[in-house]
Amino acid sequence: MKHGFARLAAAGICLAAIGCGGGKISTDFFVRFTNNVVDLPGGVDLNLNQEPYAVSVGYGGSTPDYDNLTTGQELYFFDLFRAGTQNIVDSLAEIPRQKQSHHIVAIGAANAGAQQPLARMVPVNVNRNRPGGNNARLIVLHGFVRTGRQSPNVDVLRSGKIAPEISDLPFADFKEFLLAGGTYNFEVRIAGLMSGTLFTKTGVTVEGGKVYLVVIRGIEGGSGVFAPDLQFIEEPLL
Repeated sequence: MKHGFARLAAAGICLAAIGCGGGKISTDFFVRFTNNVVDLPGGVDLNLNQEPYAVSVGYGGSTPDYDNLTTGQELYFFDLFRAGTQNIVDSLAEIPRQKQSHHIVAIGAANAGAQQPLARMVPVNVNRNRPGGNNARLIVLHGFVRTGRQSPNVDVLRSGKIAPEISDLPFADFKEFLLAGGTYNFEVRIAGLMSGTLFTKTGVTVEGGKVYLVVIRGIEGGSGVFAPDLQFIEEPLL
């Protein structure tokens, strides 16, 4: 047990649910998980191949590092549940690819209202190689939920530049850009609208040479942890 998560020491272990796949070439495939489902205050449980992988992960919570799933399997099966129950929220099958890192992020609403996006898991392919110079790599995932309306495509802007760094980003999609280390203000707008600000986040320090997953999260009109926000998650470098 680490940081409230029940973890599997996956490397080199044959997972009983699907066997060892004898004779297959093993693949160094890395996985991490973050929960940002906006309407499950009790959190979520995540199973890997029908075994507990991350237990009682609260909103905004992440597994502390990547696991190397070196077992030679052709598929890994992830099932997301309401914490402490067998009520399934979403399922995902992942094909392991050599040296890739997938940060699986749960977003959306488990009890989605009209036009709101249902909760789902999004596997974000993260380049964890150190960026050059004083640059940081920011990988931005759109997981912001509106109240009673569809979540629009968004633009992401930062102080010191008029044009968006990220343009026309759909819900559950992600894009990346490089940014020089420094302290910035960020703005999330409805795509293409000069006055369509959804929310801002000020005074964010970005360090050169690092990689961040940035989740546009929260619910419109939400408060506390569920308020609209940009969650910056530093990724361990390879």
